[in-house]
Amino acid sequence: MKKKPSYTPSRDLARLARARNQQMVKVTISSIRRNIYQLKSGSYAVKEAMPLTHQAEQVLRKALLKSKQLKKEELIASARKKAQRNHNLKKAMYFKRLLKEKQVKRTVREYGQIHDYYPSPQELKAEEKRLKDQLENISGGMTQSSQDMQSSPAVPAGIPSAAAMQGGEAAVTIDITV
Repeated sequence: MKKKPSYTPSRDLARLARARNQQMVKVTISSIRRNIYQLKSGSYAVKEAMPLTHQAEQVLRKALLKSKQLKKEELIASARKKAQRNHNLKKAMYFKRLLKEKQVKRTVREYGQIHDYYPSPQELKAEEKRLKDQLENISGGMTQSSQDMQSSPAVPAGIPSAAAMQGGEAAVTIDITV
């Protein structure tokens, strides 16, 4: 009996988001590679380890991409410092703006990657509230429509798939696809 594998990409994605320099990213990359090696080592069931290995490889690709982006940002920062030393303020301001733009875009992208895997608690609460409201609207309309159904066998216009049943009850099919 082989062990059940476990890997949570959100932990590594959060570490990547917190990483501000290449050294921190390299530590995360080595951790991800270690997890991939452990998943592929054969001590886990292959069918269970394959999807987790795939997830870890996706996170590894994102980490490598961040490493490249940080390297480019460091090059831009050094070019800015060089322009400042040479008293070329126009060029220095251009590099400063370019660096800030790249950092903001990278931060937004990283935030999106984390939330691709796991929705925030606020998103979960909002979705739960929306579904409860939808259910209340349907069940609130059911008390009125069940009385209408007793008097007339036709399906009310407000509820798309309601049908009269024995004893004056109503059956409703609720579509909750998101």
